[in-house]
Amino acid sequence: MCIITFFFHPVKTKGLKIAAQLQKGASGGVIEWKVN
Repeated sequence: MCIITFFFHPVKTKGLKIAAQLQKGASGGVIEWKVN
């Protein structure tokens, strides 16, 4: 399993989107997504 953590400076927004590009034949998913 690969775990990648990102931290960003605080912003104000009305929506969030994740875009991922996977290797051919691979599958993936988001295990946990926290927004405070």
